[in-house]
Amino acid sequence: MRVWFAVPIGVLVLAGCSSAGPASSQTTGAGSGDACAAPVVVLSQLEAKAGEALDVKIENVGECNDQGETPSHRAMGALTWRQAGSAVQELASVPYDQGDVVTVTVTVPSQATPGTADVIYNGTTTAVLTVSP
Repeated sequence: MRVWFAVPIGVLVLAGCSSAGPASSQTTGAGSGDACAAPVVVLSQLEAKAGEALDVKIENVGECNDQGETPSHRAMGALTWRQAGSAVQELASVPYDQGDVVTVTVTVPSQATPGTADVIYNGTTTAVLTVSP
């Protein structure tokens, strides 16, 4: 009798595992349910002076097809500058047809003051730059 009850319990446990498989693969990033990687902003240097050129690399901006839809370009946007006590300023438009990694050269605003400032991609992804005297 013990064997008789053990088999149905084992089958129920296995059935429960198989039904959870697809849902867990979507949340772990396997298959077509993958979420697109968030953009990353990388500065060529962490310190610069006002008026100095700065290369900004933005990663993960290529086509995004995380839900099986028609791929869309995520790089359409802008790089902006934000520093305490000053208005947000646009540094550059970001091209959307350059692949998954885009590098643009910007100039640190001439009115930048010593301290920290944010270089922001599309209003959400930020890298911090120290403005030196």
